[in-house]
Amino acid sequence: MYEQVGRIDFSDNRVDPKTGTIRARAIFSNPKAQLLPGQFVRLHLDFGTIKEAILIPERAIVQSQADKMVMTVDKDNKVVPRTIKTGRANGAGLVQIESGLQAGDTVIVEGIIKAKPGSIVKPVPASAPQAAQ
Repeated sequence: MYEQVGRIDFSDNRVDPKTGTIRARAIFSNPKAQLLPGQFVRLHLDFGTIKEAILIPERAIVQSQADKMVMTVDKDNKVVPRTIKTGRANGAGLVQIESGLQAGDTVIVEGIIKAKPGSIVKPVPASAPQAAQ
């Protein structure tokens, strides 16, 4: 494992359709000559931390024509669809919401198919276990 921190100084603006990759170049300090020219490596890129981001489970997002939507619950427990704009996925099943939701909004994650706009629902926290019927 190579522990040095580097920086990207070039990245292509298109994906190679044959390999699904993007060409990039990074510059690293190489004091022990561990890296060789043309060597294949796998990188972990840290794009920084986004503070106060809204993250929701990816499975709560519904594709509607050209838009992405989520079903929310208003103060009267009625289902309200919201158009959203998504950002980056975090790799753990959560997606950043750039617009369309506010902190504290209740999003329907389970039973989206049954949640019709305007219908009244009984919200249950996502962490609560399902009761046997």
